[in-house]
Amino acid sequence: MKILPAKIEGEITIVSSKSLSHRYMIAAGLAQGTSIINNLLVCDDLKATADALTNLGAVIDEARITGSQLEVKQTVVNCGQSGSTIRFLIPLYLLTSTKVQFVGQNLLLHRPFETYLKTFLDHDVLFEHKVGEYIIVKGPLTGGVFHLDADVSSQFLSGLLMALPLVKKDSKIILTTPLTSEGYVNLTLKVLKEFGIDVVKENNTFLIKGNQQYQSQKLTVEGDYSQAAFFIAAALLRGSISINQLNPFSQQGDQEILNIVAKMGGKFIFKNNVLKVFQSKLKGCSIDLENIPDLGPILMVLAAFSKGWTTFLNVHRLKHKESDRLEAMITALKWLKIKYRYKDNILKIKGQSVIEGGVTLSTFKDHRIAMALTILGLNTIKGIELDDVSCVSKSFPTFYELLNSVKVN
Repeated sequence: MKILPAKIEGEITIVSSKSLSHRYMIAAGLAQGTSIINNLLVCDDLKATADALTNLGAVIDEARITGSQLEVKQTVVNCGQSGSTIRFLIPLYLLTSTKVQFVGQNLLLHRPFETYLKTFLDHDVLFEHKVGEYIIVKGPLTGGVFHLDADVSSQFLSGLLMALPLVKKDSKIILTTPLTSEGYVNLTLKVLKEFGIDVVKENNTFLIKGNQQYQSQKLTVEGDYSQAAFFIAAALLRGSISINQLNPFSQQGDQEILNIVAKMGGKFIFKNNVLKVFQSKLKGCSIDLENIPDLGPILMVLAAFSKGWTTFLNVHRLKHKESDRLEAMITALKWLKIKYRYKDNILKIKGQSVIEGGVTLSTFKDHRIAMALTILGLNTIKGIELDDVSCVSKSFPTFYELLNSVKVN
C-alpha cells in the first residue's frame, strides 16, 4: 500500500478496547446464565477467543453470551496469532481433565511460555511446549500455591486470576519477580469484580477463594486507547481530531499515552467525554516502555518528528510480540535515514523537521508496526510504501477505513 502525505481533520468513534473485550468475553463465557456485552470488538484476535470459549461450551451470539460448563468439544484449539487468547485460555482448559493441544499462526508459538511451564511444575498438570509448533495441556488444576514470574508478560497472571476462582480449593499466587504491565492486571481485577469474583491483592501476593461463581452482567466495552494512540499521533503531527468513546477515567494501561503526549508538549482536551487533539510542536523526553510496550512503535514515530532526542527505556519489551518490534522499528529508522542509538536496552531517536520518505518498508506482518508506519508515512515528503497491511485485521480491521474518513490530502 502506498501511503501519501496527508493531514488529519475531523471526528471519529474509536473501536472498542481489545483488552477489555477479551476479558469481558471470557468472564461472560464463564458466568451463570446469559450476559449482554455491548460493543465487543470484532477482529481476528477476538474471533480466536470466541472460538476457544465456544469449544468449552459457551454460546456466543454477538452481544449475548451464555456461560459454558467447561466441557471440551474439540481437542485442538487454534488461537490464531492471539497471545491474549492462548495465555488466558490455557488455565481455563486446565480446569478440565481433557488433554488439549493449542496451535496458532506465525510467531505465536515462538513467544515465551516458560512462565507457565515453571509455575505448573509444582502442580499435577501436564504442560508441554514444542517451540513454534504446539502446546499440550492436561488438568485438572486444583488450586493451591502458585509461584509466578511476572516480568515477561502480565497475561500469565491474568490467565490464572480468571481460572482459579472456579477450582474447589483456595489459591495463592506469589509473584517471584516485579510485575510488568501492572495496568493490564488491574484491568483483569476490575472485570473480575464486575462479574462477582473476589480477589485480594496484598503486595506481591494474590489471594483467591475457591468455589466462586461468575455472575452474568450487562456491560458495554469502552473505546481502545491503544488504537486511539495512532490517531492521537496523526493529529499531533499534522491536523486535529475529535475521538469519541474514550473513557477519561479508564483503567486501560495505554491511557498513559496522554501523560506521555503532555510531557512531549502535545495539546489535547477532554470535553464532554470527547478527546480533542491538536497539532503541536513536540519535544523529546524520556519514555519507559516497561508497562506500555504496545505504545512503543507509535511513540517512536512521534519521536522521529520531535525536537531533540527521545530516550526509550526497557525496549526489550518490544521483542517478543507479533514480530520483533524493536528490530522492525530500527529497520524503518535506517531506511528513512533517521538518527538513532541503541545500546543496553535503551533506544534513542533524534527528531527531524523533515523526513523525505520515498522508500518501501516492511510491516513484518505486525498490526501495530503497519499502523505506526502508516502514520509516519502521512508526514513524509514523498510518502512511503508498505509491503503488507492486511495484518491490521488482527486487532483493527477498520483502521484504514477510519483513517481515510479523516484524511485530507
